[in-house]
Amino acid sequence: RINTVSQSCSCIYPDETYDCDGNCIVEVDDCGVCGGDGSSCAAPGVPSHFQFNQSSQQAFYFIESATNLFGEDIEEGDWIGVFNDRVCVGAREWVGPYTDIPVMGDEGEPWTEGYMQNGEFPSFVIYDASEDDYSTATPGASYPWYPLLVVNVPNIKSEIIYHLHEGQQLVSFYNLPDDNS
Repeated sequence: RINTVSQSCSCIYPDETYDCDGNCIVEVDDCGVCGGDGSSCAAPGVPSHFQFNQSSQQAFYFIESATNLFGEDIEEGDWIGVFNDRVCVGAREWVGPYTDIPVMGDEGEPWTEGYMQNGEFPSFVIYDASEDDYSTATPGASYPWYPLLVVNVPNIKSEIIYHLHEGQQLVSFYNLPDDNS
């Protein structure tokens, strides 16, 4: 005889996000967490603009030296992030010469949308922890991205990029680049 009154199962999963077999029965967030709100993506200690998802398509850029807006070497605790347009595709805390930065590629999945494609050129951003400030940085040469690429970048340095338009403008500069033309 089958008991049809109670079809409930006794589960090891105590909430309503999993079935008795451990399968997620609610929406999965962008970080792949069942019933998550996306907060699980944030890695502790990583600057807020340097969050990214892992990809199976990776290249590594080894940065020999990096300087901040004041021409000083960046220090331990500072970070270098790598971007494709406005999408962070990799980041690493500065640990000294030859800090390796993994740079993720687009593998055709939603969590890697906008990531690097063959032959695209990444851009770099330095986070100065003591100033709590981000600045764009440029390498001495351009290095296109390809999966499994390992490249040594001798130096990147922060710079201020000014976008001026036609007509009169009032602009003040707290720091001038070497070429102030």
